[in-house]
Amino acid sequence: MSITGIASARHKLARADHHISDLEQQIRAFTEANRIGVQALSQPSRTHPGELDCEMIVQTEPPEVPDGWSLVAGDALTCLRAALDHSVFPHARQFPTLTSDVDKNGKPVKIGTILSPEVTVLVRQHQPYVAEPHTPHHHPIGALSNLVNMDKHRQLLVTNNFTAQVMIRPSDDYEITSEVPQRGDALARGDVLTRFRVKPIGLDARLEYVNFLVAEPAIDLPNTDDYRPLIKLLWDMHAAVGGIIDQLAEAGVP
Repeated sequence: MSITGIASARHKLARADHHISDLEQQIRAFTEANRIGVQALSQPSRTHPGELDCEMIVQTEPPEVPDGWSLVAGDALTCLRAALDHSVFPHARQFPTLTSDVDKNGKPVKIGTILSPEVTVLVRQHQPYVAEPHTPHHHPIGALSNLVNMDKHRQLLVTNNFTAQVMIRPSDDYEITSEVPQRGDALARGDVLTRFRVKPIGLDARLEYVNFLVAEPAIDLPNTDDYRPLIKLLWDMHAAVGGIIDQLAEAGVP
């Protein structure tokens, strides 16, 4: 006997959980084994007397992201998308995902009745253009739909994100007066990770800082200019899909 509807959707959601958890473990092990060394260089500030202009310089070449990460991410996305579709089958061919209420020709798009008026209202409420009207492609369900469609045609683009956080340790010996992270999706040995300025307190002030960087893998979001942290995005999608399935079950979908 085949399994359909909510039960089948929950199986797919559980499989997505397996893929995301597996990928999270892979990334954690890889990044811990490939920490990127950094060094802080300083000189007297030309613009602020009595302070130091500093740069955090990358010392080791960042490793390439393993190809397998995008493949596992694609498997997780496929399971999440399937979970949505299974949740409304056989009452609808698939779970509709709309980032606009008009099609490419400007004609209105309407979602037909799915099982009951109550279920249909619920499905409409979860459309990306309704839940997040100004940025529907950033919505977890909108991003899921776009990434799954992209994964059908080419391998997903997963890269390391090197946006720096504050890496200077607090100390009574100095005050951090300014910090400007150098943003970008690429980094090489010798690049400046962040620029900052400190004000020494006392003659023997010694700068203390974290001497390594752990990169955070990110994924290119289709139809936007943004990258999103990969694992966080996958878990956000998982939570959104799981929430929809729970609400559909409460609304009476078998």
